[in-house]
Amino acid sequence: MKALNIRQPRAHLIVHGHKDVENRSWPTKFRGRVYVHAGKRFDVEALLDSQLCSIAKCRGYHLSASGDGLYNRQSQLVAWESEEAIYHELGLPYQEPSEREYL
Repeated sequence: MKALNIRQPRAHLIVHGHKDVENRSWPTKFRGRVYVHAGKRFDVEALLDSQLCSIAKCRGYHLSASGDGLYNRQSQLVAWESEEAIYHELGLPYQEPSEREYL
């Protein structure tokens, strides 16, 4: 069986069905089940993305894993123009990535 090495917290999101797209730089014709190996390194930016996904879910939205926007309960695209628009729709204060404090 095939396996992918994926950093946390993205590995957790994939295994638990919150992330359904994983882009790679190499092409593959393989389709089917794969093992997900949680890598040793941790992706801090992805943690913030996963926190944003959790907030969206709690507020009745779905943040697309493919990055194309924020959807409401009726599956209507409600914010897509920018990251700032998504934060605004969720009622969150927006900070530029360079101004954010990472753990």
